[in-house]
Amino acid sequence: MSVPAFVIFTDATLQAIAEAEPSNEAGLLAIVGIGQSKLQRYGSAVRLLLDGGSAEDALAASQAAVANTP
Repeated sequence: MSVPAFVIFTDATLQAIAEAEPSNEAGLLAIVGIGQSKLQRYGSAVRLLLDGGSAEDALAASQAAVANTP
């Protein structure tokens, strides 16, 4: 996937993620700009990054999620 982060999440949403540091799906869904679709596609990657995972692992997680999303 080769799109900039702001295409997926707005700056305001990225700021809210950084401030809230959600640890689960419910926490991500509580953030404005994240709905079921973005949660399914990018939720695991966001949580992985928040847990200290690498960008490479997050990219792999999001690619797998997108491949499995109808």
